[in-house]
Amino acid sequence: MSIFGRFFAPQSNKLAPWRSHIHSELPLAVMYRISCWMYSLAGLVLIIQAVPLSVCHPEFPFQTFGWSLVVQGWASYMNDVVTWGMHTSYWKPFDKVLASINTITSGVLVGHQHLGFASFPPVVGTVLSVALATALYCKWRSSIALHANDCMDFMKWHSGWHYSLPLMASMAILTL
Repeated sequence: MSIFGRFFAPQSNKLAPWRSHIHSELPLAVMYRISCWMYSLAGLVLIIQAVPLSVCHPEFPFQTFGWSLVVQGWASYMNDVVTWGMHTSYWKPFDKVLASINTITSGVLVGHQHLGFASFPPVVGTVLSVALATALYCKWRSSIALHANDCMDFMKWHSGWHYSLPLMASMAILTL
């Protein structure tokens, strides 16, 4: 299946039974549902810290990126929780496209630091790099769990994808 097809393909019926786990009161399920909003939290941090960030990288649109992350939290929750297991949902492609754009934008920001286009303190650049690598590893592991039809492992790793980059990046940014 093409990459385009993966974005817009209907959700498999095998995922419908996961709905009860995702909406349960198990601590992992609660943490999974909360994790979607970490993007919005990181977006608010970017918006609030836009002035100190722009000192380190004047050309980067921190406020625009921040608002994109705020919307990402909402899209993630709608896709990963509210419409989970439904055969068709417009939230799925919206979430995936926006998450891809935001992840690539994070990678560009990290790349700018390493190429000298940004002048963040070294610890901030290092934390952003580690956060991005950690998030991508968690996303990869959540994909493995999804294809293995392992709901609990999926919720664990997908939560890691949602928590790692937004929280680590937010903590680093708040040091500026």
